[in-house]
Amino acid sequence: MGENTIQIEGFPAPKNKLRIICFSGDMDKAFAVLTLASTAASMGMDTAVFFTFWGLSLIKKNRKFKGKNLIQKMMEVMMPAGIDSLKLSKMNFAGLGPVLMKVLMKQTKSPNLHDLLEAAKEAGS
Repeated sequence: MGENTIQIEGFPAPKNKLRIICFSGDMDKAFAVLTLASTAASMGMDTAVFFTFWGLSLIKKNRKFKGKNLIQKMMEVMMPAGIDSLKLSKMNFAGLGPVLMKVLMKQTKSPNLHDLLEAAKEAGS
């Protein structure tokens, strides 16, 4: 194992693998997950991301109401409608925070969430 690897007794040593559970639908947390996944995959690591709970908002295409009861429809309305509607976990500023982040990313030529998600997919995450 490398010098930066931590071995926990009773658990097998990692074999160049990264598994990430994405359970948050917050923009800043999505950046962390997708940056780790695309970086690890580009380094040749066996990388996988499991999307669950609010993290499903990152891969959700659109809202679906057909076949759902009233409570399920209400939850659907409260959940982000996809990767473009994610909010910041802090400093959301009534929706202005994500807009400012997107402007800043464009100005600094930083990859957006769509770019990071595609990079992770292409690299094999």
